[in-house]
Amino acid sequence: MDEKDAQMKQIVDGVEFDTIAREWRCKFISDGNKASLVACQMALESVAQDLWEVEGVKSVERVVCGDCLDFKVITSVDADKFGEWEKESFDPEEFFIEMLGAIDGVSQIETQTYTKGTHTHHTSCTAPCLSIENVSDTNRLLG
Repeated sequence: MDEKDAQMKQIVDGVEFDTIAREWRCKFISDGNKASLVACQMALESVAQDLWEVEGVKSVERVVCGDCLDFKVITSVDADKFGEWEKESFDPEEFFIEMLGAIDGVSQIETQTYTKGTHTHHTSCTAPCLSIENVSDTNRLLG
């Protein structure tokens, strides 16, 4: 077992992670040339440096879906360091959520914590692995 594998946490057999993410999300409206989206981005910019200073932070991502009108901020932290940030109530979460709540046109403000793991293809894969040859079969089964 290499050092990376030793750091992985396991939920159940085959479901491992080394990262825990905290997501902040909301809906914005398209009115006013998406002014509420602009304000959400400004709110993020006001706390971004604080997020990058969280011990163990791996990434801070912003996701926008123009069709669903979703705005999301995902802060990914090393699993071994996440508990410390949680003890701090995910600072600056409260401030950021308050800012989102003050923006006209923003609704459905929510938070969620989840684990993240990277799935890599192993040559010892025992499950049917997707290949170019079986894409049409997969599409037929799913279709």
